[in-house]
Amino acid sequence: MRQTTTREEVLSFQDEPVLELSLALPAPPWDGRGGAKIQAFYDRMGQLWLRRWKEVLFPRAARALEEARARARPFSPWKAGLRCRISWEDGEVLSLCLDAVEEDGTSRPRVLRTADTWDLRHGAPLSLPERLSCGRHWRRAVLAEVRRQVLQRSETGEHAFYIDVERRIRRHFSPERFFLTPQGVSVFYPVYALGPWAEGIPVFPLALPFRSPAASA
Repeated sequence: MRQTTTREEVLSFQDEPVLELSLALPAPPWDGRGGAKIQAFYDRMGQLWLRRWKEVLFPRAARALEEARARARPFSPWKAGLRCRISWEDGEVLSLCLDAVEEDGTSRPRVLRTADTWDLRHGAPLSLPERLSCGRHWRRAVLAEVRRQVLQRSETGEHAFYIDVERRIRRHFSPERFFLTPQGVSVFYPVYALGPWAEGIPVFPLALPFRSPAASA
């Protein structure tokens, strides 16, 4: 299984650390032109996140330090990171999740998850319909499976979803939010989409016919 490379950096203001950065992305080596395209994609992604943290988050953290000093209160450095979890790789297909997490020490961490599934040979993204064997009604089948699991989890008390969760299942569904595992295809929803913050990022392994990750794209 492919590993990740991590870059860490600490930004200081007036000689005091105010922002700790950690950036984890899929690691080389990559094979062929497809790999070069994927590497370029993640290089750009890393640069965009670092730019946001340095140009947007760092000034906020510096102001928070100044306010803490003015009120004679302790200050802990803010944290921002991009965490990579590779869920499948077989030489032809790579699937992974990326969680961007920002913590300012005063509120709940902000978490944004994205996911990518790649055809490694051509450096091209693979879509959710390409991984399912549900025909043209794949979307209906996915939403029905998510509803089934939400009802089951609610009945067992495993999760506490919003009262209008069925409407939210449709409204917040995105075919881009999926990843592969050896067991099949999983879809997920953002924090707060289906339930309160304590529910985190809801993930639903789909009990649906799927194309094996090892199958050619």
